[in-house]
Amino acid sequence: MVVEGRFHELETYSNLNPKNPTLEAAADSASWSWRFVAALATRMLADDADRLIAAIGDAERPEERTAATVAAAAALLGSGHVHDAVQLLADALEKDDAAPVDDAWLRIQHARACIELDDLEKARAAVAQAQRIRYTHPDDVTATAIVSIASLLTFRLADWGHGQLQDAIAGADTLAVWWRSSSVATGASAALNAQLDSWSRYPTAVIFDDKSAHNTLVTTAVLSSHLGDHSAWQNLEALTLSAQILQTDRDADPDQVRDLVSGLHNCGADRQLGRVVHRYVQDGPAAGVRSAAAGIDLRQPTRSTLMATLALLRSGGDVLDAETASNAVDWISGAIDNPAALVPASRWGGGLAFDLIDTLARLTRSAERSKINGIADRILALPPADRPGFCHQLEPRGVGRSGARLDSGESREGSGRCPLAPSLASARAVSRRG
Repeated sequence: MVVEGRFHELETYSNLNPKNPTLEAAADSASWSWRFVAALATRMLADDADRLIAAIGDAERPEERTAATVAAAAALLGSGHVHDAVQLLADALEKDDAAPVDDAWLRIQHARACIELDDLEKARAAVAQAQRIRYTHPDDVTATAIVSIASLLTFRLADWGHGQLQDAIAGADTLAVWWRSSSVATGASAALNAQLDSWSRYPTAVIFDDKSAHNTLVTTAVLSSHLGDHSAWQNLEALTLSAQILQTDRDADPDQVRDLVSGLHNCGADRQLGRVVHRYVQDGPAAGVRSAAAGIDLRQPTRSTLMATLALLRSGGDVLDAETASNAVDWISGAIDNPAALVPASRWGGGLAFDLIDTLARLTRSAERSKINGIADRILALPPADRPGFCHQLEPRGVGRSGARLDSGESREGSGRCPLAPSLASARAVSRRG
């Protein structure tokens, strides 16, 4: 009930059964199970994992500790605290007292977190160990769901052309996946109908505030995260946040906008994030964007958040505070010579270098002048890239993402100049006049 947002039903149940505590009283219950329910409610309502972490220490049995650890780790991953999640899971696995299926559950979550930190060897080892329950518990429903995620992760972690496609397809054909697909369809349909009602301005009597669309999408996202299906959680979390964003306007609470923007960042929805930030910068409230950017830890990007961080800095560059923009300039400047060092086995390849330079160009109006001086000269002096995909990606229309137009018929490789040279040269001129 808590995960599905059915708090009114839970209250009614407690009223009808006096022996069961209310949600408020559950936090102080003598029963660990009820304290766990209260902790989970706090995570759902306030996005706070502290009580779940406390529930790990209060657990009396291994199965309780496993449930609290998985729930807490999923919450930490969702809020961008990946290193903390890895530590929680490593501590739980070190105890080595979980039942086989629970152990596999912990290992799938550990693999998911390790992938985010690009520790692929540990991820592969965790997935391989989790796969053992395929043979030891073939008729266990929970084990079947865990094995399906393990199969998808095995395919994802395999070298190009070496993945077991058959196992990956079979892994996507389970009861858990079917339920999720049905729930997503229901939630998306309800969200679309709500948006249509708002757009039509048709006079209707609102008897109660219908949260069915929101609750369905949130429930599906949380349960996907608890299962360890990171890709599904990312997509569903982005869909849930997008539905909420569509209900905001220029008069929205900046703190709400901050939370929505941060949520898109944490789930790695870089495409949606760039567009959403652009709208808030143009129409307001830009303060929410500024606050969200200030809260990013540039020292610890993950595979999911790296491109989202660049999208936020790029689209919101004009409204960032000087400290945030200057820190971003330092971070990008240090990564330009070796962008792959940010996430060694990342999927972006040579295109990442362009995104770094493009983002740097967008920060020139907000960063401190002392940070900008010399940056333009350094970028303009970079040698031509020797990767064809990077050299020619601007050629079809001759226009870079920052609006810098290349000379007609001349590629970056031929000109020997950075494709963003015009905008950077302009930024250099502005900084010197300043």
